[in-house]
Amino acid sequence: MAQILLKTQTRGSFLVSCEFIDKYISEMNEAQVKIYLYLLRCTGDNIPVTVTSIADKFNYMEADITRALLYLDKTGLLSVEYDDKGNVVSICVNDCDVSPVPAPALPSGRTVAPLRTDAPASVSPTRHFYPVDTLEQFKERADVKRLMYMTQLLLKRTLSATDTYTLLYIYDSLHFPIDLIEYLVDYCVNCGGTTMDYIESVALSWAGAGITTVQQARLTAGSGRYHKECYTVLKALGITGRSVVPDDSAYLARWIDRYGMDLDTIVEACRRTISQINKPSFQYVDSILKGWHEAGIHHKDDIKAADDAFKAAKKNRPAPSQTRSSAAPNRFNNFNQRNTDLDALTEQILQKQTPF
Repeated sequence: MAQILLKTQTRGSFLVSCEFIDKYISEMNEAQVKIYLYLLRCTGDNIPVTVTSIADKFNYMEADITRALLYLDKTGLLSVEYDDKGNVVSICVNDCDVSPVPAPALPSGRTVAPLRTDAPASVSPTRHFYPVDTLEQFKERADVKRLMYMTQLLLKRTLSATDTYTLLYIYDSLHFPIDLIEYLVDYCVNCGGTTMDYIESVALSWAGAGITTVQQARLTAGSGRYHKECYTVLKALGITGRSVVPDDSAYLARWIDRYGMDLDTIVEACRRTISQINKPSFQYVDSILKGWHEAGIHHKDDIKAADDAFKAAKKNRPAPSQTRSSAAPNRFNNFNQRNTDLDALTEQILQKQTPF
């Protein structure tokens, strides 16, 4: 294949390190690449930015920007500083060969019980409830502080003490790295599960499957677990010519893991969706399955029993009265009606016309 000669006539440009292209960009998602390049451009001209302004620039959620900054900080491409409330106060764009800045050490004279061990993660370890002093020492760690902040953004609520214990349990006992816990919370929220019990159950499932990285989790949550089932649903909805996307897998995870539906029930919901609105819609399928879940219907036999009960109730419903109500008086119906015998009147006319 012929080589392509690249030329440029651009002005006002900025430099992007070859190290970034060779080493980092293949591991980054679209948002992380966009934000990094935008920050490079802004630092070149000293353009002030905020998390909100970056979110508005790319039409992202502020939580997406914060997650991207956290990732870029971990890779060492950026050095991000936070205040006591977890808000970003400073961003420094580093050279690509600069190692990530380590988390600040604890104040001298203070110790914390060992958080991480080399023991394999257990799928059912004992929950740890940390003393107040130990909990506060955990919260002073930059990575744990950012984890708490990101989780609050994703769940859209302030974390309770139980929520905090659960996050530390996933980090300490299940040995999940911080980026995997953030992906776990994000994945659960997209599946509609915002309770810590639900997040913990998914974490235990991942730990039992030996998942220790975000990449492994993506394979399991996306094209891994429900890849085949997603194609069955797409076919039932009449969707062809495209691959499975993460949103498809998220819906399948919600219907199977949260609602407890089997595949036949999901396919029947797809069939009824097409029958009722004449177009494919994952949202409409979800509304049907949610209603069935709330009614205790989880299998195709349950659907048939519910349909039969509905038909029987409709059949036994008393028929509406056939008695016509008297017409209300109006200008077209305000005179006495005639009770003429038309047959007798016809006979009378014929007799008059008969010749003698």
